[in-house]
Parts: sequence; structure tokens; C-alpha cells
Amino acid sequence: MTIKLTKEIIETALTEANEAAIQATREYLQSNHHRFPCGFSWVIIRPARGVVVKYLKDNNIGHKGYDGGWKIWNPSQSSTQSMYALYTGSLAFADVLKDKLGIIIEAECWID
Repeated sequence: MTIKLTKEIIETALTEANEAAIQATREYLQSNHHRFPCGFSWVIIRPARGVVVKYLKDNNIGHKGYDGGWKIWNPSQSSTQSMYALYTGSLAFADVLKDKLGIIIEAECWID
């Protein structure tokens, strides 16, 4: 069964994904008192086309990845520098969008 992705469905999924990312990062930080290693995390949608990426572009969410795809940095919007906390949030964000929108999206991270 194919889902017709409307603006409302995409907005609802993004809201749910943002909330999941924020909650996952918060829970990680509450249960892990160390903040190492320091780093970054993001999600990437490949290929960077389709109705979801068009919506993101039109609403200034994310940017073109240097190595292809469409990147959204730090979907948890957390100010922590804990790479694992940020990556946990990115994983939660990606899981929701995979489930709700059926897109190819992966979480990635980089140690600083």
C-alpha cells in the first residue's frame, strides 16, 4: 500500500520525529552522566528528491549534503556536544520518518 504524502502528513510526521529526537536525547543525557566523545549528528535522506525533500527545501529545513543527499543537522536541537546523545536523537528522528513517510533516511555522526 502506497501512502499519498500530503503537506499535512509530512508536517505531522516531522513534528512527531522532532519530539522523538528531543525525548531520546534528553533520556540519554539523564541516564548517562558522561558527555564524551564530543561530536555531531545529523540525518540524511538519499536520494535528495521526492515530495518530502521538496517540502524540506521549500521550508528551509536542512541543506544539500556535500556528499549527496539532503541533511538535517541535530534534529534533537540539543545544545549538548555529546555525540552519542545527539546520535540517539538522530536515530529516533530517522525511525519516525521511515515509519510514517516510508523514506530512505539514515542517522550519521562524526566525532570532534
